[in-house]
Amino acid sequence: MFSYYIHLLFIVSLAILAGNMRPYRKIFLLYIFITSLLFIGLRLEIGGDWGAYLGYYNLFSDNIDEILRLRDVGLLFVTDIGYSLINIVSAYLSGGIALVNTISALIFLTGLFYFLQGRPYLSLALVISFQYLGYVVAMGYTRQSIAIGVSLIALKLFENRKFSASVFVSLLAVLFHKTAIFVTLLILITYLFIQKSFKVLFWLFSISTIFFMLFQDQLLVLYHEYIVGDMISYGALYRLSIQAITSLLYIMLFYTKKRYRDLSRIWLIFAYTSIILLVAMPVIGSTTADRLSLYLYPLQIILYPTLLSNFSKSIRSIVYFVLAFMYVGFLTVFLLKGVEREHWIPYKNYVLEVFK
Repeated sequence: MFSYYIHLLFIVSLAILAGNMRPYRKIFLLYIFITSLLFIGLRLEIGGDWGAYLGYYNLFSDNIDEILRLRDVGLLFVTDIGYSLINIVSAYLSGGIALVNTISALIFLTGLFYFLQGRPYLSLALVISFQYLGYVVAMGYTRQSIAIGVSLIALKLFENRKFSASVFVSLLAVLFHKTAIFVTLLILITYLFIQKSFKVLFWLFSISTIFFMLFQDQLLVLYHEYIVGDMISYGALYRLSIQAITSLLYIMLFYTKKRYRDLSRIWLIFAYTSIILLVAMPVIGSTTADRLSLYLYPLQIILYPTLLSNFSKSIRSIVYFVLAFMYVGFLTVFLLKGVEREHWIPYKNYVLEVFK
């Protein structure tokens, strides 16, 4: 259990040093990236779906010759095609599930660090990011974590007004988890509000239609599992409530403080969508709402560090520690009381196993 706290303390300390020692900033960030990659990518038997992901790898490994000779192309579609390709690369190199997880973590962390580029208070942003996306999602929901990493790149591109590139990259995220279409639609809806263009409306309608035509069978299965089957995601109400509180705070600041209007308009769409998900949860099911809300989590990452930077210096440190303590508290609740906690504790790593 303490492995998570040690890693978090380590990367936060390096982030603070990166902020105070500008000439060495890139070196400190590289250390944060590499240690996080090893921590997430080389985990061993961590996550509730470890067995399922190991089964995927074994399937590709056992049939790698047939796949490479294009004799069994259908195996590409036993899971999301992007994740299938990662498994094929690992099976070809005999890298095992460790290489699959390391490549997956590499994509997730690349997206996260690109998204955090230029944000204020990197250390606080890392606490907010890792307490759930890093330690729970990236280590438990591997496919969706890759999709989230790619989606973070798309969101950053959108903030930089590279709209076409943003839509394209967000569609790449769908290759790793179909739910990532949620981000594509939110980007197009936001762009529609900005441009009020028939062309954007056309793309919104076309992409939605093509997606549902291609994946209608899988969506029907998910509908029966998540909604009709009433699959329960424990802690969903708690997580969605925190997201909704963050959203209400952002909406209030957006309409009352001019400086918050300088942030990308997409965060306002994210805020309203978060509230809608919480209200709709009894209808769409806790698991559906919980999984979709993961894509909205970046709102917390951008809001609180920005909020902190607008406090006076005299109380900034106090607010910083309150926010950091709050998010570490969320991690502690998961590790101590979470229904799935036994899949994360004790933390095991391939490197650590060598020294046993």
